[in-house]
Amino acid sequence: MKLDLRVINEKVMPITLLDGTAIHVKKPSRLFLNEIEAFKQRDHKTLRFEDIEAQTEEITLKILNNNTEGRVFDSIYLNKEGIDYIIQTQIFKAYFEFIFELMTNPN
Repeated sequence: MKLDLRVINEKVMPITLLDGTAIHVKKPSRLFLNEIEAFKQRDHKTLRFEDIEAQTEEITLKILNNNTEGRVFDSIYLNKEGIDYIIQTQIFKAYFEFIFELMTNPN
C-alpha cells in the first residue's frame, strides 16, 4: 500500500455558489474539526432555534472562508444571496462527508 500525504493535503471540496461561481474548500484544521464535532454532538433539543441557526451560520462561514481562492464571506453575503438555514445545513452535511471521505480513503 502506498500513502502519499501530499494527496491528502491537496484535496479540496468544490462548491458551486448560487451565482454560479465556484470555490474550493480545504480540509479543516484540527481546531476547526474539533469545533465541528462539538457542534454535531450538542443536544439541539435543549437549544432555541435561533441559537442553532446562529451556530450553523457561524460554521457555514468558517467552511466557506476556508477556500483556496481567498474569498471572504460574511453574514451579509449569506443573506443577500439567499443562503438560508436549509442551504447552510446542506453545506455543513457535504463538508462533513468530505472530511469523512478524507479519513476513510486518504488516497
